[in-house]
Amino acid sequence: MISLTLDEIARIVDGTVLNATGAELVTAPAFIDSRVIIAGGIFVAFEGQRADGHAFAADAVRGGAAAAMVSRDVGVRCVRVADSGLAMQRLAAYVRASLPNLKVIGITGSQGKTTTKDLLFAILSAVAPTIAPVGSLNNELGVPLTLLRCSENTRYCILEMGARHQGDIAKLASLAAIDVGAVLNIGSAHVGEFGSHANLARTKGELISALESNGVAILGTYDSSTIELSEIALCPVTTFGEAAQSDIRGEGVSLTNGLPRFRLVRGNESVEVRLKYYGRHQVANALAAAAIAVELGVEVSKIAELLSAATPSSRWRMEVNQRQSDGVTVINDSYNANPESMSAAINLLAEWAAVEKRSSWAILGQMHELGASSDEAHRLIGRLVAQHGIEHLLVVGSSAHEILKGAREMAMADAQIVLDSEAALDYLRARIEPGALILVKASRAEGLEKLALEIAGTSA
Repeated sequence: MISLTLDEIARIVDGTVLNATGAELVTAPAFIDSRVIIAGGIFVAFEGQRADGHAFAADAVRGGAAAAMVSRDVGVRCVRVADSGLAMQRLAAYVRASLPNLKVIGITGSQGKTTTKDLLFAILSAVAPTIAPVGSLNNELGVPLTLLRCSENTRYCILEMGARHQGDIAKLASLAAIDVGAVLNIGSAHVGEFGSHANLARTKGELISALESNGVAILGTYDSSTIELSEIALCPVTTFGEAAQSDIRGEGVSLTNGLPRFRLVRGNESVEVRLKYYGRHQVANALAAAAIAVELGVEVSKIAELLSAATPSSRWRMEVNQRQSDGVTVINDSYNANPESMSAAINLLAEWAAVEKRSSWAILGQMHELGASSDEAHRLIGRLVAQHGIEHLLVVGSSAHEILKGAREMAMADAQIVLDSEAALDYLRARIEPGALILVKASRAEGLEKLALEIAGTSA
């Protein structure tokens, strides 16, 4: 973060300095977790449902924070504001406006945001100082927290942008004054929250609408709704995908031990990429990262080199662990799930198992936020498991019973359901064959990452 005095911060956020002279400097980013104190930073206190950050503000300052941002006096150096969240956003907007040489990239889509962010960070951080969110900080708190990590030395800032309501992405994009906006895809994730696919598409399109004429829109060619966003762009558009018309294209895609390889093509340039990320669907994420990097001036050959060297950094997204005792391999893709990502994971499981002639298990839980289409979407996943020749299906949780129904409609021989992860472990112990390939996937709220770790014999 750029250095600011408490008086300067108070003016920016319309606050009042308490228990300090106002001349004290904040030299490090804002943070909201008092357990991980950033020396010289500013602790922002929120009143949450489970805890009130004000109770920890004094400890944060005594532990090394320069001050706290609070809505009431906590007896230590602080800036009192009416609304901590709004104040943090105002501060982030000020920092962004103070860094004219900073290029800000916004990424949204129904799936793939975090992996694309990770791959893009692997590229850009190798060529210039780059900031990106840790994990998946993509909301009204995560975006300003990420921006506030930027300083005069930062060249690129990568932001994920998610939404719970229409208008959310528009606010985030305006706050960040984005230079490059990428919409990866528009699928079925969160349709239940937005009421329709059209509403979801409009919400994702807010990122493109926020771009000025000197910006760049990056659009995937994997679905028509994303491509159609080019019609609302006031700036140049670059497309990516495996379709022939894509500006940044992937050709000759293949899998070896679950890992994809392809040729990265731009015009007459063609360079091979061998990813260290599992699953064919990672090609789309790599192409998105490549398209953004190209628009930021990175050479295609360099992009291919850095994509090939990149290793996964976000947990429970196609995380692969193998038990040394019997060769059982667990694909832990339990961070989130929607019909598109579930299909991609099942495709990987089937192809990998077929190539290596291994028994295959799909251990699946509920996909959340699908609205009225939920039952049919779950049945389709069950049918897909059967159609792909997966040998064993274990559904975890009664809320996901439609997956079982879909598999049995296709006369799948071994399809079962259990109530919870504990019952799943009991069921699996005597049944998993040595060398088996196991996929564990559900929406994050189902907590199946713990089951995946137990099966793999690893810890969190």
